[in-house]
Amino acid sequence: MAIPFDNHGWINWVNTKVIQDAGLDPNALPKNGTEFIPWAQQITVDEAGKHPNEDGFDPDRVKVWAIHSAWQKFSLGSTIHQFGGGIFSQDRKTSLLNDPKTVAAVQYWYDLIFTHRVCPPAIPGVAGPQDLFKTNSIALMWDGTWNLNYFKDNPDALENMKPMYINSLSPDGKQAARYDSHMHAIPVGVEDPGLSAAKDLIKYLSDNGETWANSGQVPARLSVQAKPAVQEIESVKVAGEQFAKVGVAGEGASHPAINEILQAYEAAFSAILSGTTPTEEALNEAHTQVQGILDRG
Repeated sequence: MAIPFDNHGWINWVNTKVIQDAGLDPNALPKNGTEFIPWAQQITVDEAGKHPNEDGFDPDRVKVWAIHSAWQKFSLGSTIHQFGGGIFSQDRKTSLLNDPKTVAAVQYWYDLIFTHRVCPPAIPGVAGPQDLFKTNSIALMWDGTWNLNYFKDNPDALENMKPMYINSLSPDGKQAARYDSHMHAIPVGVEDPGLSAAKDLIKYLSDNGETWANSGQVPARLSVQAKPAVQEIESVKVAGEQFAKVGVAGEGASHPAINEILQAYEAAFSAILSGTTPTEEALNEAHTQVQGILDRG
């Protein structure tokens, strides 16, 4: 038995200063993946002031990036659903990692890095998105709702931050954002007094979810989400609205071997975004592994 405690996942922590310094409007983000490329190229600049679409641009000495792949399970997972793809089918019988829509979504991220050069590669030594945000070196930080406390601890970064929906990278502008949940679970077989104590604890935590909202997570109960103390936390309000409108629940609870599945596709994502393996090759290999897991039942 399990009861969701919160919803957490990907939102867009927008650096308003970086976007304004590039002569763009932070309140008017690109509406689709086609519009995003020239916008991102206008943002991205190297230490010599060159943009990726200009001769002489040095991808090894970038001063400002447009975006970062961050935690690929969430970034690529969101984009895959924006493109209409998936990890596996709802009946848990078919891997979708080699579906053309899934491949196109992952290839888009590869192209952001190696073709359009507006996103850093996923290799050791590259600064993380929070470090980039703090130094005004990134425009869009797709990252978790839990970053609220990072901004509380870094008021200089907070000053330039605006929480928004993650922007669509699909050609048609379809929106989707991956989210997950922390769950309260009571194993089958637990009896009193432990069962009663567990129920009391779960009820107390659920009733007082607005306290946990201070961590950035969105309370699972809609009645708690609606409380003024929660709505006053701008990032939690934005995240809750985004998850309700365009959220796609992670596949974590939908298969008993999910950790094995996750290991297979995250390895593929990492290989692709580090430039070590071509997109289709890596996804076909992951597809074979995941299909084998699904075939076991």
